[in-house]
Amino acid sequence: MNLTINGESYSTCAILVKPNYYYSNKPYLIFEHTAVFEEYPNYNTATIVSESSSFSKNRITIYLINCSFSSFSTTQSVNLFLEPVSYGGQRYYSSLNVTFESYDEKTANKWRESLNKSGFDVGGSGRDVTINATKKSDDDGEVWYYFNAGSEGSCTISFSISSSSVDYDVVVSAAPSGGGIFDVSWNVSSFDWNVSLVGSQRTFKVSVHYNNDPVKGAVVDLSTDAPDLVSYPESVTTDQNGESTVTVTALDNGTAHLFATAGGSGGILKLIISGAGGGFCPTGWGYWREITIHNNVDEDLTDYQIKIEMDTQSLISAGKMKGDCGDIRFYDENWGSTLSYWIEEGTCDSSNTVIWVKVPNIPASGTVKINMIYGNPSATSESDIDSTFYDGTLYYTRYSTSNPESLDEGINAFKSASDQPGYCKKFITNYENIANSNSNGCGGSNQNIAFWVEAYFYVDNSGLWRFRYGPDFGRGVGCMSMVIL
Repeated sequence: MNLTINGESYSTCAILVKPNYYYSNKPYLIFEHTAVFEEYPNYNTATIVSESSSFSKNRITIYLINCSFSSFSTTQSVNLFLEPVSYGGQRYYSSLNVTFESYDEKTANKWRESLNKSGFDVGGSGRDVTINATKKSDDDGEVWYYFNAGSEGSCTISFSISSSSVDYDVVVSAAPSGGGIFDVSWNVSSFDWNVSLVGSQRTFKVSVHYNNDPVKGAVVDLSTDAPDLVSYPESVTTDQNGESTVTVTALDNGTAHLFATAGGSGGILKLIISGAGGGFCPTGWGYWREITIHNNVDEDLTDYQIKIEMDTQSLISAGKMKGDCGDIRFYDENWGSTLSYWIEEGTCDSSNTVIWVKVPNIPASGTVKINMIYGNPSATSESDIDSTFYDGTLYYTRYSTSNPESLDEGINAFKSASDQPGYCKKFITNYENIANSNSNGCGGSNQNIAFWVEAYFYVDNSGLWRFRYGPDFGRGVGCMSMVIL
């Protein structure tokens, strides 16, 4: 240390104190490196009165004078602490004053009254509230003071030690609606969830903010009013952006509200679930749809072909369906049996794909549900025209003739159709109630024969259609006309 005595400057590492005794021996008291020694002039040995407090086996003690403090911020309860420039070891502060400048004198009086009841030595006047305290720091050299914000407003907090001081301006904002300290929100407020289109699992994002700043490490608790409809984690923790991802699984159809709460605040996500119906995707398939069929006639329909039009192009583009529609399958309502189906040629990977499904039974004036699955890259097509429609069905091939009454034009059209694959690749061969169907016993001139043949067909355009039937066009044929509405 540097000493000045009578204007002279000296550098020394010790202080020697000599008592001014008149009758007793005069020992020297030596203060060196925070240790105190006692030595008498007639002896050369010094006695230790107080061990060094600067150096010991596990500690080095340093006395700091003129400390500086750094600023701080928080999104939770206001915590104020002193942070010395020199770190490490234990610090001791004395004569420490903390001064608050309140919003008004009434508020300051409330602070002084409350703090005095809590055991603090509080003074000050006007808008100032001064807390006089002596605080011993922890091993990290920090002293903590805790303050609770009770109402909205602003104030100034002053810390002073010896001749140094620092002021902090504190603004207390109103708590978010709901009484909590955070703002909790979902990335969407409501979601229309068609499970058959997008799958049974979805991810949503929940965020936590304080005064528009993200809160990291906030624990968000999750709950619902419909536990039979959705499953979800019990809680999630926010990242550095104040966000967390929540994976939700749809279990059944209905409306569920998912509640996220943190710090007394909450957010609500409304889920409107359809297409689930308690169904499931067999192993390997990713998506399903529930299809409802209405029977508008007062008659039971058995093994009835239902025409379904759907957009497979968007599903294929999204990677949810194979490019050849080979992973499409149909099940009955109870997922007990597969249903035969046939995809019209040339309609896959289009916005108007035509699929015919053979439904076992549709009650009169009633409804029935079937399930469609897709999304299996390893599946191969089971589209089959023969198993979907009745045996012996004759499908038409559309031909235009200049004269519908022309026998020659009709014969040419018939012959070209019989030689061409496609709809006309199959002709009726299983005749019912005809005794000698495969023999010439019925043939011959000047003979009249009678037999019954049943054929099934479909048309896709309204208007007048003419159908000719017989062993060959124009030879012993019958003719009928009908109007298709």
